[in-house]
Amino acid sequence: MKTNLRLVGALGVLILLAATHVSAQEVRQALADTLDVVRQATWLNDADGSYNPCPAEDTWCGDNSCGMCNQCCRPLNMWAQVEYLMWWGKGSHLPPLVTTSTDPNVAREEAGVLGFPTTRILFGDELAGDEIQYGGRASLGIWLDPAHDVGLGVRVYGLEGDNATFDAASTGDPVLARPFYNALLLQEDAVLIAYVDPIDGPIVEGNIQANYKTSFVATDVYTRIMMERDQINRVDLIGGYSYFRLADALRIRSFHTAREPLVDGTTFDIVDNFSTSNIFHGGMLGLQGTRARGRWSADWMTKVSLGSARQRVRIDGSTVVTPFMGAPVNLPGGLLAQQTNIGTYNNSQTLAVPELNVNLNYHFNSNVSVGVGYSAIWISSVITTGPEIDRQVNLSQLTGPLIGPARPLFPGFIQDDYWLMGLNFSLRAEY
Repeated sequence: MKTNLRLVGALGVLILLAATHVSAQEVRQALADTLDVVRQATWLNDADGSYNPCPAEDTWCGDNSCGMCNQCCRPLNMWAQVEYLMWWGKGSHLPPLVTTSTDPNVAREEAGVLGFPTTRILFGDELAGDEIQYGGRASLGIWLDPAHDVGLGVRVYGLEGDNATFDAASTGDPVLARPFYNALLLQEDAVLIAYVDPIDGPIVEGNIQANYKTSFVATDVYTRIMMERDQINRVDLIGGYSYFRLADALRIRSFHTAREPLVDGTTFDIVDNFSTSNIFHGGMLGLQGTRARGRWSADWMTKVSLGSARQRVRIDGSTVVTPFMGAPVNLPGGLLAQQTNIGTYNNSQTLAVPELNVNLNYHFNSNVSVGVGYSAIWISSVITTGPEIDRQVNLSQLTGPLIGPARPLFPGFIQDDYWLMGLNFSLRAEY
């Protein structure tokens, strides 16, 4: 405690000198005196005042593993670390997007329609983006004083994201359909992509592709200030700036060709695009520590970031109808993306982002170590694509003026918590 008070007092003197506009020479002299106070008041001396050259993070000093170096014959003034990440995310719950019917002789009005016993969901109605994601994290830092009491660090990391895909084509058997709730009829309905009528024969044939993907990148820039240190343990106060971008996107495209006599050969290319992003800027405060024993050490970090996220939802859709003998016609809207909900929407949301990291390290020598660890990040409030999709659709607006309810709608910024967690495999160098 006395150590910390002396450190804070010395830093306070520097701030006071700067505020009173003293000369540069006086500031330099004050800085030198401050660093001398820090050196004498911290890990360089034990509690009894005796000199101790072996702090906790110097795992190769002061024991039998030192080899030719029986004391701390360096300092190492910089650190760099790279990590391979294997993480999982909470994901987003998608609505039913592609269906089929198990009965090849199903009636046309029941084919692919939710609620009938023969209908099966092929894509959607489940979590997406919750599978393992691979990524990397790079950390770099420098000590600002000989005693390693104050340092600056930066972390940059990201995940390649999770991809959930669906791709199917059919000439009618099996049935392929895109389900929705018909806002005019007030009942479940479906756009048929591939279907053979048991009486009239082929009605439509085509294919559907759907893709959902996520992405996450983050950066921290922080200061480390030593709070407590002995030969086994070290605890630092950390504080600084935190940034992340969490985003996801869903794209559904269906292409089908009509086979009924009056419209035989007419094609329909229908596309829906939904995407969300959460871009966070804030301040961070936390603790970082080390516990060392011989060649082994354990690192930990816990912090909380507070700030604001800029949230954005983009909805877009299109339909291209090409008659067998005629020019393509572009229509404003797809299926789930219509004129009533197409657009870009923005919001600002206050967030809290706690984070925990723990690592177990093995030191090959005084410069290089490897480790394995665990990380967990929890975000208090984010938006994802799934909840931003309105299944109620009024198709009258696709080919003319809107008749009836204005659906689908933009449902607003539906907030939910989100987490990321997983394993880290690290390589660290100090020099």
